[in-house]
Amino acid sequence: MSVTYVKTKYEVIKETKYLRFTKLERPPNKKTDTIIIESKSGGYILGRIQWFGRWRQYCFFAYNETIWNSGCLEDVNEVINELKEQKKLEKS
Repeated sequence: MSVTYVKTKYEVIKETKYLRFTKLERPPNKKTDTIIIESKSGGYILGRIQWFGRWRQYCFFAYNETIWNSGCLEDVNEVINELKEQKKLEKS
């Protein structure tokens, strides 16, 4: 699945040793955030974190031909957990 983001405001929410997590501006019809995951060394977009309605939770969508080690996956999981906690706070 190819996704194009044109003229979208964004905010870098986290940087790790190898990855940059960027939150995109939320469209008016969306209730949840989309986070783009980018390689800090090459600037390549590697995947995204976004709400998956059928599972009612944030999920990680790796782009084709990307390779992930356990450290990078831990970074992704940490961001997902932060989004989950933020969503809990918004509900209360």
